[in-house]
Amino acid sequence: MIRSSISHTKDHLSELLARVREGETLVILDRKTPVARVERVQGTSANPHLVPPRKRWSADAILSMPI
Repeated sequence: MIRSSISHTKDHLSELLARVREGETLVILDRKTPVARVERVQGTSANPHLVPPRKRWSADAILSMPI
């Protein structure tokens, strides 16, 4: 999992999205508080579809992660 501040994400968006394409998850932080999660979309570009997460997402789990 990649954790990135808003300013770092803006400055390195292409690089971060390349890592997301490879299967990593990006969590964007606003002053150390998670505000967004970016994950790769499964499927082909001709027929994309969203796949529900394999397990339930928990904000508490994200917030309790070490920095």
